Amino acid sequence: MDIEHVLLVVLLVAIPGALVLLANQMLLKRFFEKEYGEKVSELKKMSSQKTLPLRLQAVERLVLYLERINPTNSVLATYKPGMSAKLMQNELVNQIRSEFEHNMAQQVYVGDDSWEALKSAKEETIKLINISSKEAGPDASALDMSNKLFELMGQLKEAPSDTAARILKREARRLF
Repeated sequence: MDIEHVLLVVLLVAIPGALVLLANQMLLKRFFEKEYGEKVSELKKMSSQKTLPLRLQAVERLVLYLERINPTNSVLATYKPGMSAKLMQNELVNQIRSEFEHNMAQQVYVGDDSWEALKSAKEETIKLINISSKEAGPDASALDMSNKLFELMGQLKEAPSDTAARILKREARRLF
């Protein structure tokens, strides 16, 4: 009976002690989870303050790229009197690819949809240039090719670069 009495006393002391310990552990866990959440939130806010200008700058650069590759702008900037269609085609395609490579790192700061739209605009614009050069013929002048290119552009609802620019601008507006 003595052992039973001792066990009963131990249980009477141990059970409340265990309950207090369990309650403390739960309270501490909640406290640390809340603190962790606040710290993560604070870090995200600080990170956002630093990356927001970089993301906006990336969108600006990519929209500028799209403006440059828009055939309306690129043909006017590239055309020289007496230029052949083949030379014009090569210069336009090289310019598009070169500027794309120059801006490639900006993909880190924009969403996947925006980057895919930009790549698609680049490829579609190159395709339009190649088609217009082919339709103009091997001995055509740059002016003939430009006219074919503008005809093709007129058949489109929207220039590929304009579509991509609209997607990038939408992303920029979501940043605020």
